Amino acid sequence: MTEKEYPIYRLWMNMSDKGQSVGMSKMYKEELTKEEQQAELREFMDTALDEKRYDEPTPTIRSLNLEVVDSGIEYERHDTWCLGWFQHYTCNVHLSDPELVQSFMRFVRRMLPLHRNIDRRDPALEIYCLMGAEDAWRWKKPCRCEYCQERGIVIISH
Repeated sequence: MTEKEYPIYRLWMNMSDKGQSVGMSKMYKEELTKEEQQAELREFMDTALDEKRYDEPTPTIRSLNLEVVDSGIEYERHDTWCLGWFQHYTCNVHLSDPELVQSFMRFVRRMLPLHRNIDRRDPALEIYCLMGAEDAWRWKKPCRCEYCQERGIVIISH
């Protein structure tokens, strides 16, 4: 079975204060035009600048007046699942829950060798952090809550 792969872009910004940076990968249903990429980057930066840092009541990046020295968005790859914070998500909302779990299992098995490269500290090796997904016992059932449905995604937390 061939699964639909979706474009994933990496968004980031670096601040001048002690090498702090913020970044994320984000999956889209379609490839983005240059204009759409710039709009996504602006939205990402606005959101990230106003997020609380660490524990409450720590100020936001914006309130600390940290200088953004670099930012960008770049195409990362096409894939079936995208990493979030201790979760993966996909736009593939037509599959049943058992089919989604099988899809995620295939994805994890495919990425496991790259995950194992993390500890090798060899810059020539491609790496991928599974963020706990390598342990199937951590997986929660696919989430199809109102928020996920609104975004057109399904999440498996781990």
